[in-house]
Amino acid sequence: LSLGRSRIGSFDEVTALADTAIDAFDEYFGPTVRALILTAGFVGLRPGELAALDWSDVDLHRSRLHVRRALDAKGNMRAPQNGEPRMVVLPPPARDGLATLERQLDEPAVFLTPRGKRFAKGATHRYFSIVRAAYGRPKLDFYELRHACATLLLERGLSPEDVAIQLGHTDGGALVRR
Repeated sequence: LSLGRSRIGSFDEVTALADTAIDAFDEYFGPTVRALILTAGFVGLRPGELAALDWSDVDLHRSRLHVRRALDAKGNMRAPQNGEPRMVVLPPPARDGLATLERQLDEPAVFLTPRGKRFAKGATHRYFSIVRAAYGRPKLDFYELRHACATLLLERGLSPEDVAIQLGHTDGGALVRR
């Protein structure tokens, strides 16, 4: 797995892909998928971490997220992949995307389906496939957003060790250096 130049890697590409969600879905659900893509592309969360994200994990004022858990393929909450919670930076594009979302009083989850239920891990990929097709990149993998985040952070001068912390790696940056 190389975190070097991914197939989508510029700030403008991630933003344009996210903006495609507005046209691909209606005015109610489009902002949710747009915020999901911005959060994946600029924060670097895994699909299960995105699905498990609650509003109590989001600090829009301090521009950070607390990654405490992930949703597995069976729909169970578990610890993040590395087993450790982490606090990560919430860059302005992702923060602003999240700030547009309406919070449901009876549902703590950030990312909700059109029926108002927490995203399942598979829903992330299902909705993303509609956006990537509308964007003209039908084979683009959702995980490439995570790789794009790593690329953008490295281009901004962050060390591989700092990028590893943001992505939840416990290898001290070894994977990022590859």
